[in-house]
Amino acid sequence: MTVAEETARVRKTLSAIDAQDEARLMMQTALNCSAEALLLRRQEQLTEREAAALDALLQERLTGRPLQYILGSWDFMGLPFEVREGVLIPRADTETLAEQALGLAKERGYGSCLDLCTGSGCLAVSLAALGNLAVTAADISPAALRIAAENVRKNNVSTLVTIVGSDMFRQIDGAFDMIVSNPPYIPTGDIPTLMREVREHEPVEALDGGEDGLDFYRILAAESPAHLTKSGALLVEVGIGQAQEVAELFSQNGFDRPAVYKDLSGIERVVCALWQGGREG
Repeated sequence: MTVAEETARVRKTLSAIDAQDEARLMMQTALNCSAEALLLRRQEQLTEREAAALDALLQERLTGRPLQYILGSWDFMGLPFEVREGVLIPRADTETLAEQALGLAKERGYGSCLDLCTGSGCLAVSLAALGNLAVTAADISPAALRIAAENVRKNNVSTLVTIVGSDMFRQIDGAFDMIVSNPPYIPTGDIPTLMREVREHEPVEALDGGEDGLDFYRILAAESPAHLTKSGALLVEVGIGQAQEVAELFSQNGFDRPAVYKDLSGIERVVCALWQGGREG
């Protein structure tokens, strides 16, 4: 069959797991070509090797394994990232946090940042590469730290990003102009209801935010002030319906004027709060 016919077949097959939009990416991978080149090859026949590569991708995807893990890489903020089991898959929702952090850093002249629960390092690397910020990227997971270190090297920001093993703030020293975090925020009872590919493949420790999903925000609200410079800021990603509760937590802990920002789907996704105390750092 031609490339166009095979793409249509793959789309139809993937509809069984509601992943038909991934057909083009799978075809690009099998043919080892760009999106532009794929368009030019629409009427070409696949070689035997290309057809076998495509079928292998399709069969693995049908097991429920996320495409990002199958491919081993994914883009975030226009940058390439290694992605494997052991870290959350970088998602477009989190780009809202990266964009708000970059804008605030430029507006307020920030030079340093702490990224807690860094995972793949997508936030830390993006803030360093696109905002020239000195970032400390921290995570409790050794697997995540290894992958984050790979992504620091992959994106040539080794002079700006420091990788630290830490259980939240326990191994963190010093103060930063900005703290960002995409912490676990799924309520424990909701974990079994997540999509199969999430609950069976992504690390549960990066998903489970405690009984109400807010455990890590309580830690961030209470302990961030000790690690923020004067006029620093705390920015976090939140789950659906959590933004107002998280903003209130920050207010209760002395943060000024928490603001909420929506993602491209119109969901309140980021809470940003300013700290007007702190210490020079």
